[in-house]
Formats: sequence, structure tokens, C-alpha cells
Amino acid sequence: MNNKLTVMEKICIGHYENELALPDKEYIKTVFDRAGSKIRTIFTKDTSVNTAIDSIKRLATEFEQSVTSEYQRLRDSWNNNKSKKEEFKADLEEAFNMQDHPKKDIIFVKAWSEKEGQGFLAVHNEYMQLVNLVK
Repeated sequence: MNNKLTVMEKICIGHYENELALPDKEYIKTVFDRAGSKIRTIFTKDTSVNTAIDSIKRLATEFEQSVTSEYQRLRDSWNNNKSKKEEFKADLEEAFNMQDHPKKDIIFVKAWSEKEGQGFLAVHNEYMQLVNLVK
């Protein structure tokens, strides 16, 4: 008995779902609110120019580290999403016996570009129609 899931089964269980994280609005708001609060506390009547400059430099470094960390998280999510797309492509090629077809890449790109916004099932169906044209 073959326990391997078909492309359609994987689509139905959400196996290929986009794991690309969008920037978390609360996270970004918190970073900016925290930065704004710290800037307001830097500038008091008794703050010397040098102290204010040092504080702003520290705040800028902290902000840069925070944004860099969020960027890295998003980049990691994007890389994971690319591998899911490649897995989906390979599964489609296998399901439709297109692994050695000279136009397999063109067919996938066409199906993906036409239907990606409608989900993996729509891409699958478009791919199937395009395969029927070239076989």
C-alpha cells in the first residue's frame, strides 16, 4: 500500500500553505512607541548635548538590531515558502509525469503566474489544463 499523499491531498490538508509571515503590526507599533518614549525622555531641561547624542546613538543601535531581527525572521519565512513552492512544483511534475518534459518549467511558471493569487488548487487545475495541451 502506498502511503504517499497525492498533490490534491496535500493541497486539501494545507501542506503547501504560504508560511510567509507578514510584518506584525503590533510588533512594529511597539518598536516605534518604545523609540518615541525613549526620545521624549532624552530631552529634558537638564540633558546635556553630549548625553542626548549618546542616548540617541544607543537608541538608534537598539532600533537597528530590532528591525534587523524582524527582517531576518521574515527572510527565513520567505526561504521556507520558496522551498514549499519548489516541493509543490516537483509534486506536480511527478503527478502529471512531466519530470523529463522539455516544457515543464514553462508550464509551471505559466500556471503559477496565472493562478497563484487564487491558491494552490487553482494552480493545480491550471497546470493540469496546460499539461493536457502539450501532451
